[in-house]
Amino acid sequence: MNSAPQSQATVLHRASHRQAQSPTLQSDANWIEGESIRAFMPTQQQTQIVALLVIPVIVAVLYGQVHTPGLIIWLVLSVLLAIHRWRLTSHYIRHLSDSDTATQLQFRAKNAWTWPATALLWSALVWLAFSQAPLFNQEVCFVTLASIGVFSATGYAPHIKTMKQFINTMMLSLLCGMLWHYLTNKEAAEASMMYAIFPLQLVFWKLLMLIGTRLNKSHLEHLNLLRGNYELINSLQAQTLRANQAIETKNRFLASAAHDIRQPVLALDMYASMLREAPRMAREITVKIEAATKSVIDMFDSLFDLSRIEAGQLNIKTSDIDVLGLMSELELQYKPVAQAKKLELRLHPRNFNIHTDHQLLKRILGNLVMNAIKFTDTGGILLACRPTPHGMRFEIWDTGIGIAADQQVAVFKEFYKSPSHTGTSEGFGLGLSIVARLCEPLGLDFSMRSRVGRGSVFCIEVPNKA
Repeated sequence: MNSAPQSQATVLHRASHRQAQSPTLQSDANWIEGESIRAFMPTQQQTQIVALLVIPVIVAVLYGQVHTPGLIIWLVLSVLLAIHRWRLTSHYIRHLSDSDTATQLQFRAKNAWTWPATALLWSALVWLAFSQAPLFNQEVCFVTLASIGVFSATGYAPHIKTMKQFINTMMLSLLCGMLWHYLTNKEAAEASMMYAIFPLQLVFWKLLMLIGTRLNKSHLEHLNLLRGNYELINSLQAQTLRANQAIETKNRFLASAAHDIRQPVLALDMYASMLREAPRMAREITVKIEAATKSVIDMFDSLFDLSRIEAGQLNIKTSDIDVLGLMSELELQYKPVAQAKKLELRLHPRNFNIHTDHQLLKRILGNLVMNAIKFTDTGGILLACRPTPHGMRFEIWDTGIGIAADQQVAVFKEFYKSPSHTGTSEGFGLGLSIVARLCEPLGLDFSMRSRVGRGSVFCIEVPNKA
């Protein structure tokens, strides 16, 4: 037997709590199935209490009126199944009620036989009592079965599969029992009773299914409303997180810009004063002015790159790219920079064509090479490439200071500067952030490995043309 369903407010509150802990939403069908199991399982303990009270009443009503060994077998099986369902429900409430959807589905699949078996045992009363017990005793059995049918239609309605299995099994077995008694005992009184009861049972069956289906529809509407509310909350939380991250990024930018832009601007002012006071040193001072100016330009270039990415204004133009030509351009641009620090920049190109945006890929590789030069004091930098089964892999190796394991995530944040790295005094700390952000729209795989004091390797994989 089943009691009325658990209150919708309690079910929805628990479901909302579980979803709030979940990183992602499951598929709609599985999620609804899991929540439906949660809705009807906690009601089963109360129903087993009622069942254990009804079973001895039925035995008392039928004892001495029907086949005694059959009644005893029915009693034993009913008690054993009621105890099994009690233990099953207790285990579920203690250990599984707040588990994930996959666990709910596994529990239901493993124990699905329990409810059709219960329905068979209750409908077995017809096989025992119909046309054998006195009319009053038969009526008690039919009223009991009708009550069980109504309770199952309401109590199991949240989980439509269990409800249909229970009602269909019970009603089909009940009708088969009545038909069997009629075929084996064709008395006139039996025939007239059969003609009256059989159609009523069919109508009752249909009504039970209609009640259960309508209640299930209402339950599903509540679950869909809950899911929609959760998705809305999840979206608002994500937007709040993005807003907080933007504020944090802005604060880091202001703190960084106040110091980093001021340095080269003050240097320009100092060089201008020196130029006024010592015109004869114009050649030497001009070189320093150019370096300071380039530093400011590089900073603003990084900011412009970041702003275009944030605004979604990247103009991606894919084309076939000659890897040899691309690496020659990078060598021409960055080899003098490496030589100025007395570093060796080596390239291992391949005669290969790839398909992506030429300017953006050059910007990505250039940022990584420049980053390697900035953080390498001795040794050199290697820019190599090799084909893979999935495309072309570019690798930038350096013998620099390396990146500590606890900073290998933070270095990709905007305006991040490691206080332990002496090379971070120049620039905004946007190089690696821009690289990572540019790789996303191009569909490039980006990875890195690094050891403090040994150097780093950054890898960019350009996929084959689709």
